[in-house]
Amino acid sequence: MAIIETNIDLEKDLTIFSVKGELTADEIIQYASGPYDQTPTKLVIWDVSEGYIYNNTSSQFRNIAIKMKKLTEKREGGKTAFVGNRDADFGMGRMYEVFAKTENLPIEFKSFKSFDEAMKWLGI
Repeated sequence: MAIIETNIDLEKDLTIFSVKGELTADEIIQYASGPYDQTPTKLVIWDVSEGYIYNNTSSQFRNIAIKMKKLTEKREGGKTAFVGNRDADFGMGRMYEVFAKTENLPIEFKSFKSFDEAMKWLGI
């Protein structure tokens, strides 16, 4: 079980999920549901540099993409950056990029190995 801190910066239209520990597919859906539905920002960062996601399966990640399609409707045209500094986590993020495209999510999703790269891609 992960510890997830959520910070919402409405001025920058940005939500940051900072993860410590093992992040499960169910936790991703659970934690995204609130901010994505109640106070959706166009820009989101999932920062897993102090946690990890590599224990999830590809089918679990595909399921996340399926469920995120509905959750991201209010963020249409937005961007989500994933930060995973371990090769295994970065690879899982890249795999999710494919699932996000396959499911036609209304947002762009891209993986990075550093927080600074993610911020730059988001235009912040």
